[in-house]
This record gives sequence, structure tokens and C-alpha cells, in this order.
Amino acid sequence: MSTSRTAVNDHQHITPLLSFVDQPLTPPRTDEKPFTQAHRVIALFEAIRAGRHTNQGPWREFLLAPGEYDELVRLLGQNEELLGYVKDKIRYDYDAIYHRLVVRMPTAVHELFVARVEDAIFSQLKSIRKGSDGAAAFARKIDPTRSTEIYLIQVVVGLDIEYGKRESRKATLSVWRTYVNGNEIRVAPEVADEAFRNQQGDPTDHKGLRLQLKDFAYEELALRELGDTDLELVISTQQLCEYLHTSETRVARLESLGRPLIAPGLKKRKRSETPPDQITSGDEAQFAEQEQRAAKRVAQEDSDYEVSSFKSTSE
Repeated sequence: MSTSRTAVNDHQHITPLLSFVDQPLTPPRTDEKPFTQAHRVIALFEAIRAGRHTNQGPWREFLLAPGEYDELVRLLGQNEELLGYVKDKIRYDYDAIYHRLVVRMPTAVHELFVARVEDAIFSQLKSIRKGSDGAAAFARKIDPTRSTEIYLIQVVVGLDIEYGKRESRKATLSVWRTYVNGNEIRVAPEVADEAFRNQQGDPTDHKGLRLQLKDFAYEELALRELGDTDLELVISTQQLCEYLHTSETRVARLESLGRPLIAPGLKKRKRSETPPDQITSGDEAQFAEQEQRAAKRVAQEDSDYEVSSFKSTSE
């Protein structure tokens, strides 16, 4: 599930959640000027990993030059540790049409909110599994654990909670769906920035988040498993507002507690190392005896195997 509010000008050409490993590793031409934005993105990734990038906004946007995304991939490929961190921790969107890379740093409220929405979806899937029809069998095959490889995303959900605008409590919902246009897989908005909570924090008359059971598998598999049968998973506007309010309240309560003060110069004591095992002469004799018994047992088993094999071929 995506947790970003993606800036979209041409909705039909937006490709959310591209993977760095899916792009060709193209080295830069020697006669071209160095790509400056790619190095800035790498510096941002390093800062995030080191914990130095804090309280600087919920996202950073980079406008790359043509071919600069490939240079970014090449640079990441030279640092396996950073590449692994980016694949596991960093959230980003890349618009290949406009060469726009958005690196997202969701707030604690947003993370809690998304987790509650996911829990609600999984809870409905669990209820469907209790049935005895084809839909139940299909739902039982859905693994809710996150995968590092997603081959074809059917639906992307965006939840925008008005980052940084304290005077507004407005929250919007967006849903993108994939479709095939000739030989291309494209993405089109089904719901685009529709408010489910107004600026005063009250629920709107929006219909809420609505997903289909078939959204959890690729089209051919869903058609084979479900046929014409399908079920709808719904999270109402009231539920969305409740989850968001609960997340906001919890984060506010935690922030009000503050952080413990650590005196200057105070260091955490390192864990003492476990002393190495001391092997005595008696232990060595015991180990030698055990090795001899094991060797005899293996030899006996090999002999039995050879005899039985010979008998079977003779017969």
C-alpha cells in the first residue's frame, strides 16, 4: 500500500513505486557533465540512514535530467549497504515521463494511520477466509506479509493528511488502478484527492476506501480463482476519521511526555564479551572418543548401503 500523495499532472503516465533494481545500470558518458541531482539524492539517502535528516519536511522532490535516474541506479549499485537500506527503508515515487523523483519521509501520525488502515483490511480478509466458498479459498491464499518483490501492483492507495498545515485537519484519499493500453501497462486515478475529513476535522460524505477481493492478485489468477464472484472490502469515512484521530491523539500524548535527559559525557557501557571455552585434556579425550564412534557408525551405514544396493541390482 502506498502512503504518499503523488503529484500528478498526466495521470495516465504516472508509474508509482518503481524499483531501483528494475532499471538498467547505464554508466555515464565521459563527454557529458556530471549529474548533480543524482549525487544530492545519494547524500539525502546517506543522511536518512545516519539519522541526520530530521524535521525537514515530509518529502523531498528532485527534478532529474534525462538519463540521470540511470546514473542514480549506478551510484547505488556501488554501495551495497546503502542500496539495501534504500530498498528496505526508503519510500519514493519516480515519474519517468517528467523525470521527477519524490523521496518521502512519513510522519509518526501517518505511519500509525496507515498501519490501522492495513489492520482493518487484513481483518476483513480474515473474516472472508472463514467461509466455504471460492472467495474464502481465494482469501486464504493471500499472504498479508510484505514482500520485497511485487511483480504487478493492481491498486495503489494514497492517504494525504495535510502535512505541515497545522491550521487544517483536512485529509484526502486517492486510488490508482492499473490498466493495459496496447502493449503498455499504465496507471489511472480512480479516486483523486477526495476529502474524507474536512478542515475542521469532521467526516465528509465520501464513500470511503473500497477495494475488491480480486485486487489482491493479478487479473488472470483472480479470474481463474473467483470467476464472476467478487467481494468488496470497505473502510468507511467514519472509520478512516476514527483511525486518523486515534493516531493523532497517540502521537500527541507521546510527544507530551518529552524525552529523557542524558547527562553530557554519559556513555552506555559496552556488553562484556563472553569468555572463550576452556578445553581441558579430559575434554579432548572425550571428543576423540566421540569422533571415533561417529566414524565407525558412518562406515557401518556405508557398508549396509553398498550391500543393499548390490542385492537390488542382482535381483
